[in-house]
Amino acid sequence: MENHLKSDTTRYERQARLSRETSQEGGRDLESSSPGAGEVTVYGFTNRTPAADGKSFLPLMELEDLDKNTSYYKQTIRFETDSKSALVAETAGDITLLSSEQYLAEIARSKETNNGKLGIYIPGIRNAPGVAAFNAGQMARSMQATIVVADWASSSPRENEGVVDMVSQTMDDTRAAIKSQPFIDRGIVTLLERLGSGNVDLIAHSRGASLLCNSLSTLQSLGMPPVKAATFLHGDKATEKYIEMFPQMYRAANRVNFVVDRNDLALKLSSAARFMVTPVLDKDWRLFPSTANIGSVGLTGAMKERTRPYVSDNYFRVFQDTGFGLLRHTPGLASTISAMR
Repeated sequence: MENHLKSDTTRYERQARLSRETSQEGGRDLESSSPGAGEVTVYGFTNRTPAADGKSFLPLMELEDLDKNTSYYKQTIRFETDSKSALVAETAGDITLLSSEQYLAEIARSKETNNGKLGIYIPGIRNAPGVAAFNAGQMARSMQATIVVADWASSSPRENEGVVDMVSQTMDDTRAAIKSQPFIDRGIVTLLERLGSGNVDLIAHSRGASLLCNSLSTLQSLGMPPVKAATFLHGDKATEKYIEMFPQMYRAANRVNFVVDRNDLALKLSSAARFMVTPVLDKDWRLFPSTANIGSVGLTGAMKERTRPYVSDNYFRVFQDTGFGLLRHTPGLASTISAMR
C-alpha cells in the first residue's frame, strides 16, 4: 500500500512526525540511534520518463512503456532537527540524471565510505515520483549505508479520492508492478554483478514484497551468490503465497527479516479484499488466519513447518513494530534498523 506522502513532480517536502509519534508509541525512537542533522545522497534506477527539465520524473505512464527504458539518478535528502535533535522535516532536492557508468561508479564509491553496506529498496504501490527517496534517505542516514531505490512507476495518490478511485488506482499500480518486474530484476542483478552480494540488503515495503519475492526467485535461478538479507517491511503478501514461492527463492538470501505490525489496518484491508472476506470484528480487529499477510504475522507455525526442509528456524527473524500514520502502515525506523543490523 502507499506511504501516505504528498509531493509534486519537482521538489518534495515531507513534514516528519517522528519526534511526536515516538513519544506516543514505544520502540520507534529513531533519534536515539541516528547521526546528526544534515543531508544524504540516495541513488535510484527507474522506468519513469524524465520530465523535460531533467530534474524530476513524470507520473505513471502507459503500461507498454514500462520495460523499455531505464534512467539512473541521484537525489539529495536534507534533514532538519529541533533543539533536541529530533527530526522535524525532510526535503528532497531535484534529481540529477546519471549515465549508467556514472551511477555504478558513484554507488561503488559511496558504498566504500559506508563500511561497504548497500541497501536496495523496493517501495509499494501509490508512490509518487521521488517519494520513495524519503524512506531511502532515512535508512541511509540512520544505518550509515548506501541506499538505492528501485523506483518503479507507481502512481501518485489522488487528492480527495473516493473508495472507487483508490481501488482503481490500486489495480492500475498492480498491473504496472507486474510490467515493471523485469526492469527491477535487471537493476538488482546489475548492482550485484558490479558490487557483489556479500553486504547487501534487499528491502521491500508493502506491495513491494511480491516484487522482492520475484526478484529473489530470479537471483536464485541465475545462481547468483546470496545477499546478506531480504527484509520485508509490513509486507503485503499472503503467507500461503510466500510459502509456495519459498523453494524457488530461499537460496538468494542468507536470512529473511520480517518487520510486522498485526494492527496494520492497510494490510488488513488488503487481505480482506484479496480473499473477499470480511475481517472479524473482535477486540483486536483480527482477520481470519487464512487471510494473513507476512507483514501482519511474520513467521507462522505453518511457515516454520513447511520451510524446514530448506532452512533452519533461525533463517528467519521477526521484529515487532508499531507502524505510524492513519493506517499504521508506515514502518518504524528503529525496527527497520534493528532488522538490518
